[in-house]
Amino acid sequence: MKFKLLLILVPFCINGLAQNKTIEAVELEFQTKELKVNELLYFQAPDSIQSKQILDIETRLNIEINSLEATSHVYTNSELFKLTSRDTDALILWSEELAVWFFGQEIYFQFLFPVGFGPGGTLLEREVGSRNVSFIIMNSGCEVSFSDPLEKELVIYAVFHLKMKELLER
Repeated sequence: MKFKLLLILVPFCINGLAQNKTIEAVELEFQTKELKVNELLYFQAPDSIQSKQILDIETRLNIEINSLEATSHVYTNSELFKLTSRDTDALILWSEELAVWFFGQEIYFQFLFPVGFGPGGTLLEREVGSRNVSFIIMNSGCEVSFSDPLEKELVIYAVFHLKMKELLER
């Protein structure tokens, strides 16, 4: 009787161990993708390509605006930083210039803005033409309107996305 019970339970135990390894592999894959997302968002472009307007904003705020994440942060908090509409327009233009710079460096990535709840900040890799393009999923849990203060942080990413899309379609 004990032998029969052992024969029945052993496959379940082995299957359970195999699933643990699968969970560990999935966790490692998720962490790797998360690191790549952060690497792309915080990748610092050289100061030499910044416009006079961006350099002026950096001087006034005593902050570096040389990554997409920094640009989004400053744009999202433009009221707090008391930026003018000319300043916010310069930040939008800067996000387009960042897209051109990344394209020139052959670093291709875009953003996806799905509706509904899901894993935000994750990464998909796809071939677009002959290029390997990373897609960062920016999930906010609702339809993106860009007028809602909670969605204002996505404006810079959307502008970057559209410019990169335009460049990739050439």
